[in-house]
Amino acid sequence: QWERKFGAKNSGCCSTHEFPLNPVQSYLLLNSDISRKLFNRLRNVALERLASINIKASQDKKEKACLCVKGTEFVATMVATRILHQLSAPFSDFSDLIVCFEKQYTNRVIVELRPFVNHTNKELRDLWIYTEELSVIIVCSKRRRDAASTLLSQLQFLVSKRGLDKFVTCVCCQDDVNLDQAVRCPNGHAVCTEDCFLNFLKSQLGQMPLQNFLLKCWECKECIDTEELRTRLRRDQWVEYSSKTEEMKLQTRCTKLEREFDERMQAEINKLMGTRVDEKVKIMAQNHAKTIRNTIINLCCPSCKTVYFDFDGCLAIQCETCLKYFCGWCHHKAFEKSTGCHNHVRECMYNLTPDGNFYCSDKLLLETGQANYRKRTLKKFLQRLKKEVRNATVIELDQDLKDLGIERAALFEFGKALLPEAQPDEV
Repeated sequence: QWERKFGAKNSGCCSTHEFPLNPVQSYLLLNSDISRKLFNRLRNVALERLASINIKASQDKKEKACLCVKGTEFVATMVATRILHQLSAPFSDFSDLIVCFEKQYTNRVIVELRPFVNHTNKELRDLWIYTEELSVIIVCSKRRRDAASTLLSQLQFLVSKRGLDKFVTCVCCQDDVNLDQAVRCPNGHAVCTEDCFLNFLKSQLGQMPLQNFLLKCWECKECIDTEELRTRLRRDQWVEYSSKTEEMKLQTRCTKLEREFDERMQAEINKLMGTRVDEKVKIMAQNHAKTIRNTIINLCCPSCKTVYFDFDGCLAIQCETCLKYFCGWCHHKAFEKSTGCHNHVRECMYNLTPDGNFYCSDKLLLETGQANYRKRTLKKFLQRLKKEVRNATVIELDQDLKDLGIERAALFEFGKALLPEAQPDEV
């Protein structure tokens, strides 16, 4: 009779089979105020198929509760499938016991609401709320209907407060995004913070100094309020915006100070060049200029002061007059033998060759080294002169300095003339 009624597959030994319950089913069968009534209904469903059921609760939070069905494997599977289906939304088979509220949202809203859902399930024991695909579902007994309705209202209020139910169109990518995913100008034009904001920022970096370091809307050219950016941007985006803004402010300030300094310096140079020099100071300046031409501008041996013009590329140079050796980079010391000079050239702090070699075939590198030597020696020579004599000497050397590409502004003594005037807030 069993085989004729249920089929040959149902014949065999009875055993207990376990089927895992999801959190909603566990709540309804173990923790709700209708758990006993619900279990009795389900037990009758199992008895109709000549099976029995039980609920196995787990003490470990990592393990799921199980529906235990005793019967043959085929019957147990059939009974469990039906019971688990009945314990899924919208719970139409238990409409006299269970109330189910379902509200659909976008995927973004579902993601934002999950922390709230998890927190609610920990705090409230008389209902259960969960997300399923693009829906938020609240399940409770009929007696708790008002509590579920209140929770649904709170959920909708939270969504509205965060602007998750309002959408704007990004002026860059033309996508519709939630209100909290965009920064808006006073006229309501929006730029989404997910994909477009950093490109929007980069496109205006060059214009920010002219816009009082504010971003302007592409549509209406209205400035976007900084507070709007601070509240809408992600932390990494706000840090990026703040750092770029501060960098632009600093760069603008430096450029302004450099321009003001150059203007003051040029004015002082023009003033010095047009100043009538005392005859005594002029004579002293001419003598110093002659010395500088013979010993600094014209390169010479540090021992006998013989001027030399060129050499073969080895920086351990031998003077043809005194036959001593000296370093072509620093001209600091004369050596009796070439060995000592070659060793010095290798270790010379002014040696510009990449490997510290004593031989250099790069003409441009040699010219740079000689120009550096002239500048160092010239500054050292001028430092011991008084201000008036020093400036007069630089004026006498004006054409020589131009020929060598040496900035005369670096050699004048301006005193405090180049210091900026104190601003009222800096006094």
